[in-house]
Amino acid sequence: MPWITTDLVLIALAAMVSPTTLSPCVFALVVGDRPRRTGAWFYAGALSATLAVGVVAAFVIGDVAASSEPAAPRTRVAIVGAGVMVVVARDASRRTLESVRGRLERHARTVAAIIVLLLAAALLRNGIAGLIG
Repeated sequence: MPWITTDLVLIALAAMVSPTTLSPCVFALVVGDRPRRTGAWFYAGALSATLAVGVVAAFVIGDVAASSEPAAPRTRVAIVGAGVMVVVARDASRRTLESVRGRLERHARTVAAIIVLLLAAALLRNGIAGLIG
């Protein structure tokens, strides 16, 4: 297996267990009225969004956005992509964010308890050094 494939697998595994990836999923399950249905729809939405971005990147954009060196991505492509996401997400998610805010305010104690439990588990497992480094 070439080194670039190994690198991609390791990055995918790290992204899978990243707090940035897990936090929205945990919040969706905690805040949802029916966690099983909420989790299934959350997974289906994440999978379809990932596949849609992959199809657009592979077939629509193609090699136009790729740089000649794999280690140096084009900066303007990243900036334009982030700008498009900010513009698209702002209008489409305003109502959803307001409803989630209301649910989070109603379930603030539950969310705080889960955060404290996760912090305690991290401290028990790794000690203080695990949180710092």
